[in-house]
Formats: sequence, structure tokens, C-alpha cells
Amino acid sequence: MLLVKTSTVIFSFLFTQTVFYLNFYLLYSIFVSKKLCRKPDLVLIYIRISVDMVYSFSAFLIQAYYIARQIHPGFVMKNMSFYLAWPANLLVTIRPILVLVINLDRIFATYFPILYHNHRHKITLRGILSLLLACLLVHQYILFGYCGVVVDVPLDCDHFKCTVNACFYSYTLSVEKYTDSLILVSLVILSCRFVIWNYSQGTQKNALFTKATRIALIDSIIIFIFSFLPSAISQQFQSVNFETVGPIMTMFKNIGLFIEALIVFKVLSKEAIVINTMNNDNC
Repeated sequence: MLLVKTSTVIFSFLFTQTVFYLNFYLLYSIFVSKKLCRKPDLVLIYIRISVDMVYSFSAFLIQAYYIARQIHPGFVMKNMSFYLAWPANLLVTIRPILVLVINLDRIFATYFPILYHNHRHKITLRGILSLLLACLLVHQYILFGYCGVVVDVPLDCDHFKCTVNACFYSYTLSVEKYTDSLILVSLVILSCRFVIWNYSQGTQKNALFTKATRIALIDSIIIFIFSFLPSAISQQFQSVNFETVGPIMTMFKNIGLFIEALIVFKVLSKEAIVINTMNNDNC
């Protein structure tokens, strides 16, 4: 069991490092070096990429701490497991909500393009960020208020479940289940529109099937395959050992993030700007 757990953590360690560097390079190329065009309709995608980058760094620290304590028991520090898992849990909670917001944005853009064009500006970025912040505050209230989690983690705790109480752990599972289900519904709706596009004229298809929509579809498919399905399958076996299954589930999610980061990197990199030959105004 220890060998399986350690192996999955090491693989996750490698995947999260790659995700961090890919997303960092994308954001750097868009906002600093200007090698990639900055598109107004991709602003929510940029926020999602930023969330993935910070999460992958947080997950990297968690996995590095686990590996370090396996190498030498002297690296074990009181409550360190909680303080490393806390920011990662915040991001894991907020990410599917952000993905759902992006999917809803794409649904309105593809099903009601004229209405979307005329009224989308009324929903400001500040309003969306305020919604995400409110979700984070509610999450913190559930953690320390409603569930009354006390930061007193046993020294032998090396996974998220033992850093919190049963109340909060059940809450996180419920949030994950419902948000993944809503994302699945939005994926079906977007996919239906895609099927309709296949019977439309090419110009209409190219006009509606934007990069933002393609990335939203990719994100939802990855969540369905690497998060929703593994969770649904594991729930059918109530007797499984969490200490073994938990790292495997996390590894699947990190593999999904890795695959998604590669695909998004490829999609966005198609419009790389060679500064010596092109003017930034072409973006």
C-alpha cells in the first residue's frame, strides 16, 4: 500500500510541475513578453489558467512535503499538512465553479449570439470575481464556522481527509459531486450545439466555434473523464481504503490537468507572434 501511495504521489509531483510551467509560460507569453495575443473573450480562460497555475504550485508543495517525510521523519512538522492542503482545497473548490461560469458564458454566446453581443458587457469581470470571492468566504465559514474545524492535525497525517473533520470532508465531496454534475449538464448542452454546427454553413460554424468555446468543451470533457467518472466509480466501493484510493484519485485529476494544459497550450500557441516580423496591433 505504501509503495502504491508513494508511486502515485511521485507521478502527481511530476504532472503538477509540468502544469505549473506550461501555465506560467502561457501567462508570461500573453501578459509580459506579448508573444501571444491577448483576447478579450478569453479573459475568463486566463483566470482559469491562473487558478490552475497556483493550484499546481500548491499541490507541488504538498507532494514535496509527503516525499520529504517519507525520506526522513525529521521533516514532519505539526499542522503542516493542513496549512499546505488549505490553499489547494480553496482552489479545488473554486475551479469547478469558475469552469461552470465559463460554460454558461459559452452557452449564451453560442445559443443566443445577438443577445450575448448586446448584453454581455453588463456582466462585468468585477462581478464575476466578486461571485468567486463570495464562494471562497462561504467555503471558509463552512470550514471554521459551521463544521468547526480545529487546526490540530496528528503528526502521522499525510492526506487531506485527516486534516479536517467528517463534517467538512462530507461538504467538500458534496460540492464536488454537484459542481461536476452541473458541468456535465453544461457539457451536454454545448455538445448539442456543436452537433447543430456540423449541419450549418462553414462560415457560421467558424464564427461561433471560437477558441473560448473549444477550451470550455475541452475543460468539461477532462473534468468528466478524470474527476467525475473516477469519483462515481470509487463511490460504488464503500469498503475501499482512502489512504490508497485518495492518492490515486488525485493522480487522475493531475493527469487531467496535465492533458488539458497541453491541449490549451497548443490551442493558444497557434497565434504566437514573432515580434520581429509582426506588429502587436495585429492581435
